[in-house]
Amino acid sequence: MIHIYYGMGKGKTSILNGSAIRALGAGMKVKYLRFLKNRPTSENKILASLGIEIEDFHFNNKKFIWEMNDSERVQLKKDTAIGIDKFAELVKDNTIDMLLCDELSDCITNKLVSEERIIEILKTNSNKKEILISGHNLHQNLHEVANLISKVVSEKHYYDTDKLVARRGIEF
Repeated sequence: MIHIYYGMGKGKTSILNGSAIRALGAGMKVKYLRFLKNRPTSENKILASLGIEIEDFHFNNKKFIWEMNDSERVQLKKDTAIGIDKFAELVKDNTIDMLLCDELSDCITNKLVSEERIIEILKTNSNKKEILISGHNLHQNLHEVANLISKVVSEKHYYDTDKLVARRGIEF
């Protein structure tokens, strides 16, 4: 099944993290790819201790995409292409039961990969593994191939109301 978790609400990555733990507890083999993020997060440590390594595909700086200049965006596109190749390889890997792709839909939104390329890769899922994709936006053609779509909506967020910054152990 193909799962998509999207929206502007907090919790999409947490859904992927919880799904990874649940799958591992059921004896499933899990692989985890992360796009557009290159800052250490607290869950990396606990997931690694459980045998789930997160592979990041944002190698050359710690900036968010909206903070980057043109040359940094070009490099990010190259980094993302490496991740997309890894994604294509893992989708075909029959030894994997669950593949998590954090922020993959935002790679489409930011024109780092085409929606058509992602769908082409998803169609190679020979053993019908669970593939979980997160991001802020839902793309129409991905909507058509997905088996489960959940929208995460923010009704109130302390970033906006209290001007708080990301907090260790809560947001990272």
